[in-house]
Amino acid sequence: MKLIYSSAALLLLSACAGTSPPSQTETPAVVAEAKPVCFEDAPTGTRFTRTKCVSTAQDKARQDAGRQAADELSQIRRMPKDMK
Repeated sequence: MKLIYSSAALLLLSACAGTSPPSQTETPAVVAEAKPVCFEDAPTGTRFTRTKCVSTAQDKARQDAGRQAADELSQIRRMPKDMK
């Protein structure tokens, strides 16, 4: 249960991190990478969705954190009963 809470806290902290606007000296590849990724999210306890937009780096970090949490949960389920 602590793993879920810590993963959720990490996800929230990474979603709240602000980004600065690109400077004039950045290359177009860097500016293109800063393009926002938008998705719909329904907070727990409601059916109403909200559109959230994050940078590509934040989206990748969010996906990696979710993938890592899922991997850890699947490893816990595979542990023998005497190891739990």
